[in-house]
Amino acid sequence: MVPHVKRLSVAAILLIAGCGNGVETSTTTSFVTTTATSVTAPILPGNEIASVFNAGDVVGVIGVAEGDNLLLLSFPGDTGETILEVDSLETAVETLGVAWEIGSIPWELVLLGGREGYLPRANLAFVARSEEITAQFAGSTSDSPLELGEEIASEIEASRVVLVGRPDDLELIYDVLGFGDDSLAGYRVRVVLVESEQGFAATLVERSPLCARGLTEDSICL
Repeated sequence: MVPHVKRLSVAAILLIAGCGNGVETSTTTSFVTTTATSVTAPILPGNEIASVFNAGDVVGVIGVAEGDNLLLLSFPGDTGETILEVDSLETAVETLGVAWEIGSIPWELVLLGGREGYLPRANLAFVARSEEITAQFAGSTSDSPLELGEEIASEIEASRVVLVGRPDDLELIYDVLGFGDDSLAGYRVRVVLVESEQGFAATLVERSPLCARGLTEDSICL
């Protein structure tokens, strides 16, 4: 902090009378005063809350539509600046055990690519081991790969079905979310299709639980 300097001058006039001769002497004395200028730190919105993750947990991004990359922010909400864009299929997000809440929306402090920032808690979960369920959809066909992919993903009753990835025209990845379960955030469903004379059919369907509280050593939801 640099003090503001104000200089004040006081003139002292001394009159000395002699025998018939007057001598006038002027003396100037300077005083220096300092005034401290205070710096007020910005007041950030919201408040710190308990994290649902432990420092060092590795989680994935969930529920972000394909093409709508999530933003890693320096601080949650409108206050934060964008640090980087996070892919909707990112699975290597390290949580730091710190959380902040703004307007009833919780955010988690994370580390990704060597950069720290905040992501919405609702878009983070542990991705468990996948299970192949292709046999359940034998005989299902459609004229459109998107229609068949959504039909397969929607077999799981939930409030939201989001297409989160499309590596190519015949591979679709969905997040099925909204179960009202505090341990299970949803499922990630991967559908690989093949085209035939009867239309598009599934050659591979995999389902991975999205866990809210963590994983066992066998990669099963806690």
